[in-house]
Amino acid sequence: MATATKWIGVGALAIICLAATGFGLAVASKKDCMRETSRQLVLNHVEGFTFDGLTVGPESIPVKSKVTWPFVVDVTYVVPRDLHVAVGHDRYLAMPWGTRRLSHEAFLMI
Repeated sequence: MATATKWIGVGALAIICLAATGFGLAVASKKDCMRETSRQLVLNHVEGFTFDGLTVGPESIPVKSKVTWPFVVDVTYVVPRDLHVAVGHDRYLAMPWGTRRLSHEAFLMI
């Protein structure tokens, strides 16, 4: 019985360490993920316009990020479209050797 309890404790400790490492890597990668999303907006010439008809360039589009799971960073941005907005959502995987975009979604909110 003592051996089983010992292995359960070691397994629980390993899971906690892995989760802590994942959250730490995700927090450290937030700025890189935001920078990559902003770069994609510039490369794709994403522009919006305000109700007054003023153009909103890709540099002016607000980009926000948050850590959702260990090793996972979600990045969102909102592009104004007159009275409506287009919302973009990118999900990144943060690993010790770099980040990789897992998914991209964009949809128009009416």
